[in-house]
Amino acid sequence: MRKIFVLGIFIIGVNAAFAAEECPNCLNFKPAHCANYNVKVAPNYVDHFYDCTTCDSGYKIAFDYVETGDDIMPTMSYGYCVEDCKGCTNCNDIGWTVANAGYHVYKTASCKCNTCVYTSKYRCAGNYFGSSTNGTSGCSPCPEGGLSAPGSTAKTACYKPAGSTGADSSGSYTYTGTCVWQN
Repeated sequence: MRKIFVLGIFIIGVNAAFAAEECPNCLNFKPAHCANYNVKVAPNYVDHFYDCTTCDSGYKIAFDYVETGDDIMPTMSYGYCVEDCKGCTNCNDIGWTVANAGYHVYKTASCKCNTCVYTSKYRCAGNYFGSSTNGTSGCSPCPEGGLSAPGSTAKTACYKPAGSTGADSSGSYTYTGTCVWQN
């Protein structure tokens, strides 16, 4: 649990245009996205702290504290700005879709504050086998027009179903049962 203390000793109403160089003893950097801030000073403590009081649009104040090592005021709280996360709308996974010929992509959605971010994973499409990390390489078609389920990783997942026909130098033929490829 964070402890927040309100301090009575600080310089009031410093405009955000106040540059970091103007506070050479400030322990933390001028807060990003602060519209206005104060510079806090603890008794018997050399370092000063920027304390954000209002934030730019789209940001809100969060608080933290530092240990000052001072006997009178051992901790000092300060405000800083964080993005005001309202969440994402319509940030949903996108199921398996065609990435390229022979490749599928699955996009997993996650909300990072106000932005929907997608991460992708790949697999071989039906009638292909192998594995892919990029959706452009790693999958091969099943031999002789064979079939396979999407996501098949080995050639032994390829098969010719019963009733399939073919021809070779001895004539034409029909598979009477499912024929699975061997390595």
